[in-house]
Amino acid sequence: MYAIGLLIVNLNLRTKGLVQLDLARPGYLLVGGLYTLLVGSLLSLYYLTRAELEELRGGKVWRKITWERVGRWGYLAGAILGFFVFSLFITGWKLGLVSGAKYLLAIVFIALVYVPSRRDRATFRNFLRDGKFGPGLFVEILTTIMAVLITLAAYSLWVYPHILRGVGGAYEPIVELVLSASSSIPWKSATIATSSDGKLVGPVGLVLETDSELFVESESQSKSQNAGGKKTIIAIRRESLSAILYTWESEPPPLHWLDSEGGAKMPPQSPTPTPSTKNPP
Repeated sequence: MYAIGLLIVNLNLRTKGLVQLDLARPGYLLVGGLYTLLVGSLLSLYYLTRAELEELRGGKVWRKITWERVGRWGYLAGAILGFFVFSLFITGWKLGLVSGAKYLLAIVFIALVYVPSRRDRATFRNFLRDGKFGPGLFVEILTTIMAVLITLAAYSLWVYPHILRGVGGAYEPIVELVLSASSSIPWKSATIATSSDGKLVGPVGLVLETDSELFVESESQSKSQNAGGKKTIIAIRRESLSAILYTWESEPPPLHWLDSEGGAKMPPQSPTPTPSTKNPP
């Protein structure tokens, strides 16, 4: 699971021109564990569904339907629904209808790639029976390795970016940076807004955090689904920061706003309407 997490993280960062080879990161276990959980759970549901359908083959189907079987179908349908609800829950319910459908279809595609064909099963059965390593088995092993790499790449592009970081994903939180001093970093060239004194930067997407640096990009670039094109990533040393402000969406908005100097102030108040004093006609 550690190696799987390492590959997923770096395949995703590669789309932004970054790489993370720090091996002492337990977060790789979380990423790999979530991948294994999603794929393994869906494969289990697939084989359970397949077994139920195979039992109905041949003869009169209606005679094979019993209350016990109907109960198993109910549990199976609930498990499938629970899987998809969990898959959306770990995204923080942030996906729309179309993006959510693409996300779920990507998970289904990745899991089904691991379902072996009849030829694959026959080849491995012959190997276990005869113990001979022939060219057919070599081809099957090679295609299996390629399939695993393809699924990891697909997961890193279409699934992993939508999952919250706290549960093993790469969803970029939108933050604001408070610098300890004004900087000469060309924020405007990266389409990142700053305050007049240059100390308040953002909002920006937090791409990657290390022990010494933060890598950020513009909010519009962070929310873009286009993996190609020119991207600008800015690295900031942690010692140059006074604070990191994590923004959120709330209704009504927060009571206090942050001014350009890093202090709190009250938001501008809208004028209160006053009742009319005119006499009715």
